[in-house]
Amino acid sequence: MSVMNLVISLTLGIAAFWTYSHSKAEPPTKEIVCACAVVILLVSFVWFVVSAPWFLNLALLLVLMAIGR
Repeated sequence: MSVMNLVISLTLGIAAFWTYSHSKAEPPTKEIVCACAVVILLVSFVWFVVSAPWFLNLALLLVLMAIGR
C-alpha cells in the first residue's frame, strides 16, 4: 500500500463527511448504509487488484496452470 492510497482514502473520507455534515438530509436508513458499505468494499477490492500486479500475475499463472492440465 503506497502513500497515495492513504491520501486518496483520507481525502474521500473527508469529502464524504463534509458533504454529509453540510447537507440537510435525514439520517440514512440501514439499507443505504449497507449499500454504501458494499460499494466501498467493492471499490477497495478493485483498487487492490488494479494496484497489485503480483496478484494479477499469480492469478494468470493459476489460470494457465489449470488450462495446461
